[in-house]
Amino acid sequence: MVEKGANVNIQDSFLGRSILMQAVIDENVEMVKKLLRKGANKRLRDHNNETALMLAEYNGNSEIINLLQ
Repeated sequence: MVEKGANVNIQDSFLGRSILMQAVIDENVEMVKKLLRKGANKRLRDHNNETALMLAEYNGNSEIINLLQ
């Protein structure tokens, strides 16, 4: 869907998470890179006021943390 021009900043209504946030939670480095190239907003916040970077820090994935800083 991302390749077909889908909105990469859409947030789900339940938790307010974006596709980028879910990729971070899944620790999917390649998807994080792809979403950032497509213009995903790193500063979006979910319903818990957390950003993708905060979620990456919780997981401790240094590669994703570096991509999001």
